[in-house]
Amino acid sequence: MSQQVLETFSRALVPFLTRNAVIFWCMTAAVIAYAGPFGTFAGYGWFERVVYWSAVVVISNVFGRVIDTAVTLHVGPGNRLLRDALLVAGMTACFTPVLWALTSILIKSGPGDEPGILRLTLYVSTITLVICGIRRLLPYVRGNQIVPPREDAATPVEADAPGLMRRLPRDARGPVLRLSGRGHHVDVVTPDGVYAVRMRLSDAIAEMDGVSGHITHRSHWVAEAAINRAERTDGKVQLLLRNGDTVPVSRKYIASLHERELI
Repeated sequence: MSQQVLETFSRALVPFLTRNAVIFWCMTAAVIAYAGPFGTFAGYGWFERVVYWSAVVVISNVFGRVIDTAVTLHVGPGNRLLRDALLVAGMTACFTPVLWALTSILIKSGPGDEPGILRLTLYVSTITLVICGIRRLLPYVRGNQIVPPREDAATPVEADAPGLMRRLPRDARGPVLRLSGRGHHVDVVTPDGVYAVRMRLSDAIAEMDGVSGHITHRSHWVAEAAINRAERTDGKVQLLLRNGDTVPVSRKYIASLHERELI
């Protein structure tokens, strides 16, 4: 596996290391443990349910992120229907055995009716399919209205959108949060996902006309509006973005960011 692929997977897993992610895991596991779905309520103690559902939530999120990243690298970011189908298939094939093992180990002491591998397969595939549907619907929700996606590739983007947006798939929605150079490609990160565009990072930055942003590293550019705060760990500075991503800051650019009071 190449260094670039390893870096891509590392960036995909970074959001799981944030405080917000941990809080989300705890809240989700607590709520599900309290509800006790799929027969895990009757006969199982609170501690058993919390341990079981915490493991399910964390491991399923990591599996989903890794499989989704692998699928995107393989088929590209544009074909969403194929990506969702492969994600459902991948989660069903890879996570179902893990879920079966967790169920056997953590709640095997409970009463009967322990779900079999076929029922767990149905659970995993159905829940993954529902999550894919929700993920595709959310970008089109604006307040109390649902905004449909653009119907054809010729539909122009917003007049004030940067030129780089015209290189993305027709259903991609901004704003652009950051750019990351990766060999001959640039990863364009929006709230909707990550899109790989074959071009130089310098050219991609030039096409972010009208958007205030900063180069933080030879391979990274960040929109100023996307920056949440700066963090310093072991003498290294990085920016934490509003979507949970972290971007490194090299010494060369610390001074300019400090002048803008971003560090």
